[in-house]
Amino acid sequence: MNCERANELMMLNLYGETTAAEAVELEAHLTLCVKCRHAAEAARRSLEEFRRAPSPQPSRETINAILEAAQPRPRLWEVFGRLRPALWQAAAVVLIALTVSVAVRFWPSQTASPASTTLTAVAKAVVESEAAWESQVDALSERIQLAQANATFDSSLDYRIAGLRDTLTQSRGDSDRF
Repeated sequence: MNCERANELMMLNLYGETTAAEAVELEAHLTLCVKCRHAAEAARRSLEEFRRAPSPQPSRETINAILEAAQPRPRLWEVFGRLRPALWQAAAVVLIALTVSVAVRFWPSQTASPASTTLTAVAKAVVESEAAWESQVDALSERIQLAQANATFDSSLDYRIAGLRDTLTQSRGDSDRF
């Protein structure tokens, strides 16, 4: 066994993770190699001191900081749930007062004001002008369709006349040959 392999087995042997054959082989090497024997003894002493030393205890401030960080943060409804009932009652009164003031300000009155009468007349005029506009659009659409139909008829008529001319010209040319 070489010293490099002995160093690997020393650490495993300290924690009891070597096989019996590896432990015997390591002990044989340690009896022959003074350098590895001193290293093995130093490692054993260090491990024993580590095991005898008390485990470090965190301070009370550290424990409190960890516990505080681990606590879930309260949600919004939980915060409001902790408020005193008197605050809830005051908020309800303010909300009711605000609702009543808005309702009084914007609720339509029973008597018609000149402004609302004017607005009603304007709305009726807009509706009537929209109806007139729609009837004009319908009339124009009908005229466009008729013009398109006439254009199609005229173009097909022109095509037929041109075809007849061609036929006539051909027949004249054929008669000249005889």
